[in-house]
Amino acid sequence: MALRMSHWRTASMLCSSVTKVGGVQALCWRSLSVSSTHHAVTKKPINTVINFVPQQQAWVVERFGRYLRTLKPGLNFLFPIIDDIKYVKSLKEVAIDIPSQSAITEDNVTLHLDGVLYMRIYDPYAASYGVEDAEFAVVQLAQTTMRSELGKIKLDKVFQERTSLNISIVEAINIAAEAWGVKCLRYEISKGLLCLWSLSCFVLYRGHSVTY
Repeated sequence: MALRMSHWRTASMLCSSVTKVGGVQALCWRSLSVSSTHHAVTKKPINTVINFVPQQQAWVVERFGRYLRTLKPGLNFLFPIIDDIKYVKSLKEVAIDIPSQSAITEDNVTLHLDGVLYMRIYDPYAASYGVEDAEFAVVQLAQTTMRSELGKIKLDKVFQERTSLNISIVEAINIAAEAWGVKCLRYEISKGLLCLWSLSCFVLYRGHSVTY
């Protein structure tokens, strides 16, 4: 399918910038976009009766298998055996890599892009019992939301409306993730994806197919 001349100008401009950077470096963005964030896994602490909760952590306690309370940072006392520290939630802001994926714009142009999502747990109870894995759920939600929002705009305006696109994704994620006790603070489309976008536009214009 032939693209409009405006699409060709956009692809030409981006491809020329890729040539200046260097073909090898441009193609390397694919490997750089792979998720490299490794979050430290917090081991579930043992109830020692006298418990010290670190700052920016929340411990969810169950008694006889039922939710009892959430321990705040500092000194806390629990009964042995009957009280169990079931979940440990970090209240710090976390940066999550959103894996590369394809999306189709309003004028049927396929783009390959990824991003970085910044989120924080504000309700440890909802994050523990509202969803099995809050981080995984937010990543899946970010991917589907990004495809949905990108499908509402045309290729010519993708780069012009990049900021508004990020804001729309954040707002859509927060509406859906409210029941999970998670809040999305920011979403940023990775800079390295500009090279992938330009290559995709160029290949589509030439009428070839590429398997990434």
